[in-house]
Amino acid sequence: MQPVGNKDKLGDWLHNCSIDRVDFPVNPLHDFTYESRLGEWLTNAVTEIEMFEPYVFEQYAPHLNLVHRANMISFFSLVSENTKCTLLKLVTKTAIPPWLKAEFKVYLPYSMFDVIVDPDLHDRRIKLSTNVEIISGRGTDWFRFNHKTYYRMVRNPQTGQMEEEEKNPPFFDDERPTMACVIDVVKKSSL
Repeated sequence: MQPVGNKDKLGDWLHNCSIDRVDFPVNPLHDFTYESRLGEWLTNAVTEIEMFEPYVFEQYAPHLNLVHRANMISFFSLVSENTKCTLLKLVTKTAIPPWLKAEFKVYLPYSMFDVIVDPDLHDRRIKLSTNVEIISGRGTDWFRFNHKTYYRMVRNPQTGQMEEEEKNPPFFDDERPTMACVIDVVKKSSL
């Protein structure tokens, strides 16, 4: 699908794809993963990434924070595996707690990791040092919250009662429910 309107002024269009809504339980598994949708541009040629993602941590939204955390860990793991990124700048709307920044850094072992707070941030995009820009209204946030994806029931050894426990990452992207969105990839002209 070729974009219409003023979009062609942004650069040369490389790719346009849709993410479909997938509900839980995911059966069969889907291919709306970061690797299948973004991996083609996250290559060894990428040495720096600037990621504009307004919603990484929301103080009063613990369920959404689980999704955002899983999104970042999955994306950062792909960056670490596929690129030679030495600097990743994450621009976000609110401050990220130190414990969360430290957890993210574990998944970026070869990169410097900076967080920049911009309270006016709205548009989501990922700029790569290869002059490629990945644009999506949902950014990397196309996965949805589903209780069974992020929690499991365990027996409390002291009370014998069944209780919810938060699952630990990694989560498998092809098992996570998704929201519909569109992703565009543009090659910017170098100045």
